[in-house]
Amino acid sequence: MNINRSVFIPLFLAALLMVALATRSEAGTKTKKFDYIATGGFEPTLFIFPDLNQGDSITLEGTSTFGPVTVHEWATGLSTQTVFPSCTLPGGAAGSQSTFGNSLEVVTFKATGDVLLQNLVSGTGCVDNSGPPFPFEGTLTVTNVGGTGKFAGATGTVTLKFAGQYLSCGNNGCVGFVQHKENGSITTP
Repeated sequence: MNINRSVFIPLFLAALLMVALATRSEAGTKTKKFDYIATGGFEPTLFIFPDLNQGDSITLEGTSTFGPVTVHEWATGLSTQTVFPSCTLPGGAAGSQSTFGNSLEVVTFKATGDVLLQNLVSGTGCVDNSGPPFPFEGTLTVTNVGGTGKFAGATGTVTLKFAGQYLSCGNNGCVGFVQHKENGSITTP
């Protein structure tokens, strides 16, 4: 009987420890709704993504589920297509559709200075080329890929809808304004 107790008690304690660790791990994970709306401007940047595409630098200010935010994004649409599919902008204007190749977004929460990092999963845009100005709109799917403070280790998928206008375009790109509306969730450990 002593052999059974000497085997049973350590196995029982090991099982309790495993259940406690699993419960603690699940209990520590938190998923919260995350939305923001922000408006700002964009311009060409010298930043070049690893795939050698140059992006635009976008800076926005707004409010989020967690308070005021500053958003800085670097993004590039792909223009390697020879024929762009047609699309329709809100209001009925005809446009040309493109896909996004890159987006890196840094959302800074003003109250704490914490940062949330987001990367592009996929995205499309539609631009009216009959301007200037050139109105555009589109949707990106982005994923949370970490951050600082309470956003360290953040994950989750978010939908980012955007709309704005290219105000002036030249050989090195365009400048204009844009509004982002992001909806989704953040999961933190």
